[in-house]
Amino acid sequence: MTGLASDGEYLYLSSRSQNRIYRYTLPRLSGRTSILAQASAGKTADIAMDGAGNFWVADTSSEYSLRLYDIEGSAVTAISSETLPSVTGVAVDDTGKLWVSSTDGYIYGVEINI
Repeated sequence: MTGLASDGEYLYLSSRSQNRIYRYTLPRLSGRTSILAQASAGKTADIAMDGAGNFWVADTSSEYSLRLYDIEGSAVTAISSETLPSVTGVAVDDTGKLWVSSTDGYIYGVEINI
């Protein structure tokens, strides 16, 4: 397991080995449901939830290092690995700014307008 996010009602967990995101009902971590199976050739490295309930997924070994999915699991947008290489972590702050860490030792702040 590689990443965790929560909206207060559910806990979302990303699985690198299974390349998917699971949802558990809080507070007792019951009712595991697979809500997203990535169809990419990469592997899920981390997840973060934005204020609208969408998921940013950090993806390794893929054409896109970051992908945004809605709560239904539909792709919304993506950021290429050429723009942000070697992404290993992702977070969204209260202002909606995306923060990304990478294996190159840098942390990037990304303004997203969707």
